[in-house]
Formats: sequence, structure tokens, C-alpha cells
Amino acid sequence: EAQTVIATIDEFTENLDYKRNDAETQEAVYEKQKELLGRDDLTERHTYPELKEMLRELNDQRHGNEATRNLEMKESEYADIERKVGKLRKKTNDLNSRKGKLEAERDA
Repeated sequence: EAQTVIATIDEFTENLDYKRNDAETQEAVYEKQKELLGRDDLTERHTYPELKEMLRELNDQRHGNEATRNLEMKESEYADIERKVGKLRKKTNDLNSRKGKLEAERDA
């Protein structure tokens, strides 16, 4: 029974050491990120909810820009199709005109 208690305490101590090391690692990473960001670090000036809202707004803007770009591409594609259809109509009219002239000559 004493061995079980000792094993449980050892396991608990090992788990506690692991969590302590993990917390120290996370703190070191956080400090390094703050150092690398320098004055671009917004965590000192804004709360986490404010930062989340700012990110959401930036994502909305990006998606809005993508939607605008997609719309412009579709409008350009539509204009190209209209030009091609216009050329085909002109060609059809020219061919029908020539056909009419040839038929008139043949009948004459």
C-alpha cells in the first residue's frame, strides 16, 4: 500500500514538473514574441476581445475586397463575351448579306 502511495506521489510530482516546464516554455515564447514584435505589439494597448474584433474587421475587409475583385473579374469576362458576340453578329450579318447578293445574282 505504501508503494502505491509513493507511486501516486511520484506520478503527481512528474506531472507537476511537466506542467511547470510547459508553463515556463510558454512564458519564454511569449516574451520572445513580445521582443520580436517590439512596438507592433498590440497586447499592451488593446484587450483580447478588442484584438479579436479588430481581426474580424480585417477579415471582413479582406473578404469584401475579394468579393469586389471577383465581381470585377466577372464584369470583365461579361464585357469580353459581349464583344465576341458583337463580332459574331457582325460576321453573321456580313455572311447573310453576301448570301443575299449571291442569290440575287444567281436568280438574275
